[in-house]
Amino acid sequence: MMQFRINETDRRILRHLVLNARQPVANLARTLGLSESAVRRRIDNLVKSGVIQRFTVAIDYEKADNPITVLVGVNVGRRRGPEIAKSLRNIENIVEIYTVTGEYDLIIKIICPDINGFEEIIEQIRKQDFIEKTRSFVVLNKIREGHYDDIIKVSE
Repeated sequence: MMQFRINETDRRILRHLVLNARQPVANLARTLGLSESAVRRRIDNLVKSGVIQRFTVAIDYEKADNPITVLVGVNVGRRRGPEIAKSLRNIENIVEIYTVTGEYDLIIKIICPDINGFEEIIEQIRKQDFIEKTRSFVVLNKIREGHYDDIIKVSE
């Protein structure tokens, strides 16, 4: 399979889509100084190549009755991080799972309605085979979250 390479125009399209994926292609084309068909074709290519994995929404979890965010560091036995990560994917309220280097084998992000809900989730995690240790970090204040637009570098 041929490697898809994005160029500066693709990066500009991505940056605008990250900020607002619902904007009409006509508006995006006008903003970028391109034809609608060119923008639509580039977006289609970005989707087909897997650069764009899905179009989604950003949720304010506090307004959606899920005000508690907790990051959990997990140590697993016998180098089973990827395997354990797969078993954790189906636990409700776990929204992100990463295998990582450093002190922990996994970092998990949990969003839940209250501390009792978190307690239930952490118990489900601890019941998994090979879990040796967990350490929880309750988020007190979100300074910055989900601003991926500035990692798509563009020279405009």
